[in-house]
Amino acid sequence: MMISTKGRYALRVMLDLADHNTGDYIPLKDIARRQEISVKYLENILASLSRVDLVDATRGKGGGYRLSKPPSEYPAGEIIRLAEGSLASVACLKGDSVGCEKAEHCRALPLWQGLDKVIVEYLNSYTLADLQNLEGTD
Repeated sequence: MMISTKGRYALRVMLDLADHNTGDYIPLKDIARRQEISVKYLENILASLSRVDLVDATRGKGGGYRLSKPPSEYPAGEIIRLAEGSLASVACLKGDSVGCEKAEHCRALPLWQGLDKVIVEYLNSYTLADLQNLEGTD
């Protein structure tokens, strides 16, 4: 599994909103400038996050985006999964997949299921609040 640009950017955008979380709406162009992401690409990501109520959005003067809950209530895994659609390490474990006709006899299936469990637990062990307190270059 490799996290795509969309997944990485979604997490960066949510961290930006957390870092500037004053309760006011943050203009899209400000986020785009700080994160060096095109407004068009960012618009797409934020629309997806808004549809699932991870962010509040408003249009017009004073419009923009803001977190809909405190940073401590956003697991990183949830943000990445929503942006990616799935965190499954192999196709046969994706939720939208019809599955594998060999699953009943697949001796490797427990390995893949265990890997997915570790990935999800690890990503969900960090919240936006946790990530705000980490040192990094991003």
